Amino acid sequence: MFLSQDVDLRMHSKAKATIRDVAAHAGVSRAAVSKVLRRAPGVSAEMHRRVTAAISELQYRPQVAARSLRGRSQTLGVLSPQEAGPLATSIITSFARALDATPYDFLVRPVPDTADHQLEAAWSLVDHGMEGLVLADISLTEDQLESLARRVPVVLVGRASRSDLLDSFSVDDVAAARLQLDHLVALGHTRIAWLSPAVSGDRHPAALLERVCAGSAVFAHPAGLGDDGGYRAACELLAQPQPPTAIVTCTDVMALGVLRAARDVGVDVPGQLSVVGAGDSSIAAHPLIALSSVSAHDASNADDVLGALLDRVAGRTTAIHVQWRPRMVARRSSAPPLSR
Repeated sequence: MFLSQDVDLRMHSKAKATIRDVAAHAGVSRAAVSKVLRRAPGVSAEMHRRVTAAISELQYRPQVAARSLRGRSQTLGVLSPQEAGPLATSIITSFARALDATPYDFLVRPVPDTADHQLEAAWSLVDHGMEGLVLADISLTEDQLESLARRVPVVLVGRASRSDLLDSFSVDDVAAARLQLDHLVALGHTRIAWLSPAVSGDRHPAALLERVCAGSAVFAHPAGLGDDGGYRAACELLAQPQPPTAIVTCTDVMALGVLRAARDVGVDVPGQLSVVGAGDSSIAAHPLIALSSVSAHDASNADDVLGALLDRVAGRTTAIHVQWRPRMVARRSSAPPLSR
């Protein structure tokens, strides 16, 4: 019996096992195998175990071309900026790990940080048959997002949405800003510059400042995105007669630009200037950088995003909108200001 089963497994492997083979090996129907592959509801733990074991033993691989002819590519798209932040990077890593247990593949499309390029890339993914999209740190308008969501399931990451047509996972910006500023105020800083790109609505620096720290000695200073944006803004601030004793940024990459500017103009960090970033990237945690940063991501965040997208693909239509609570991670780049 064991010999015949081994021979049977080898024959299946050489002949490219089919869904019928998987069903027979697991002792279930083809419909049951299909439900497991689609992560459909109503699958018992025992059925899932038997089917996944059969898939592994028979080395079953769904035929992508055949699925496409039936209108199912079983491919998910991830759209993120070319300089992906830690959250987008975490999602991509999670997809690579978690999708091994499903029939789905995924395609990552890095795009420039401009709305026109992002919209074109998103529709290109739709036109290439993606069954769902994760849009991470993308700056499309609500109308553009809903147009996409009418065609395929969409999960927006890094920005809040109130749309009933898509899911969103975002950071509580007010809580994050309050953590950054409270950390610096507790250290004794009274001249704090907040670098942020010009954005609209409640995320505009002035709006956040009003909600977080009205009356305190914090001021917004315009800055471009990325390392260069942080560098130029910091050079301007540090050239002032009364420069700030601390600078807060909305990304860790901008904070790296601030650190570079401080080095170039001979300002000691953290002795003369404290710097706090956002995102808690791997670079921020590097011992040679040791950047204080506010974090809102952990291993479960990316799993939540993937689960939401697969649920959408499986037919869920009720929208979910989640705000992640951030936490402050203090490192060497922030300290009490020198007495003046």
